[in-house]
Amino acid sequence: MPSSYRFGDYQRELGAGHETISLNRLSHKLEKDAQGNVIPHKRSPKN
Repeated sequence: MPSSYRFGDYQRELGAGHETISLNRLSHKLEKDAQGNVIPHKRSPKN
């Protein structure tokens, strides 16, 4: 076992369990009215 490691190897190992999530999965789909205008999303009140 070597006494030192390359920093790039260390960073790669840190990210081994990393999962990327698309912002599209976290946001709401845009709704449009009959004229094609985007309808603003209304947030539900926090409890």
